[in-house]
Amino acid sequence: MDRTVKNISLDHKTKIISLRIVVKLREFYGNSKMKTGCHCPPACSSTRYEVTLSSSIFPSDFYNDLLLKAVYKDDQDFYRKNFIVIHIYFDELKTTIVKQSVVYGSSVEIFGNLGGQMGLFIGASILTITELGEFLGSANPPTDVQIDVIGLTANLSWKISTNQMALTRAWSRIYLNDSSKGVVDLYPGKTIFHRDIPFPNSSFEIANLKMCSEYNVEVHFISVAHGYSGPISQTFWITNKPEAPLNFSIKTTTFRSVNLAWIAGFNGGHEQTFSVYFKTRDGDEVKKTVQTSDTRTGSTVYYTLDQLIPDTRYQVMVLLTNIYGSSNASLEFQTKVEEIEAAQTSKNKDGLTYIEVSFPRKPKDRRAIIGAENRTNYVDIDFTRNADPLPEITDE
Repeated sequence: MDRTVKNISLDHKTKIISLRIVVKLREFYGNSKMKTGCHCPPACSSTRYEVTLSSSIFPSDFYNDLLLKAVYKDDQDFYRKNFIVIHIYFDELKTTIVKQSVVYGSSVEIFGNLGGQMGLFIGASILTITELGEFLGSANPPTDVQIDVIGLTANLSWKISTNQMALTRAWSRIYLNDSSKGVVDLYPGKTIFHRDIPFPNSSFEIANLKMCSEYNVEVHFISVAHGYSGPISQTFWITNKPEAPLNFSIKTTTFRSVNLAWIAGFNGGHEQTFSVYFKTRDGDEVKKTVQTSDTRTGSTVYYTLDQLIPDTRYQVMVLLTNIYGSSNASLEFQTKVEEIEAAQTSKNKDGLTYIEVSFPRKPKDRRAIIGAENRTNYVDIDFTRNADPLPEITDE
């Protein structure tokens, strides 16, 4: 609307508009800039009403009777041509106020908004490039491989990297190697030496393993986007109680001692200890702990029992123990009969009789002797017995 056009008041002295006013209005609308095609700014404020029109025939048949009584004219066409009833009212008793405000009041606001949009776009672009590079990068290997061995079954579990949790076409691949026989077939009968576990599963059970065997397991992570990750491996044993000692035997026997020997079997995957139990048939059992260091599978262990009773039958057992249990081997032996020899007498240059007796030093700590198959046999001497009386010798 052109703000320069002044308002025009109408002279309503009578209800009939004069021809002068009509002509004046016609000249105003014809010469003013208030046209449909003008470029006018919006009004500062405006009020608009939503108009709804409805109509009906008046008067109705029922209301016609009422008019007849009031006007005393029985002509329905007369009423309809000369009477009109107008009702003007608000459709809703509420007002909606719409305000328009300036979005950009100055160039500073415009450049600030543009700068913020550009910063958001650049930041989003950098994040997109970073995520794309991570997506196209190599796969991360699994971590924290745990192996729980129960009997002949190994339960495996591992963790997948958190930046690969959103992948769909991915899986873990497992390889199993036997230290003595090589790669283990994880698909029996199919000659497939690996097992694929679909993502996001991260556990697997390997059954029917062999006792006393060492295994090495490798876990890889594979995805269509990242490719093939490097392996993470771990070694474990299928353990049990120690293997029973082999070739338990008697090497040498005297009337006071016996030399035992056996071959150490597999320790079941854990440290094992050796103990020797012996007793007479009617006596109490005695336990001896064998002191060994780093005894390996297949090595020969020697142990000596002393202070035995001559000419007596003994029962002896060697016991191998680890944290899973124990195994043993046993045998019987009999000590020899003590040989009593007459003392040998001699004379020296002065004619005195003497006896030659040897006292070998006895070690304090009797440990197991390893590698002493050709050891020298010794004879134990009992000095608790009384010697025979010396024969009488004349001076002649």
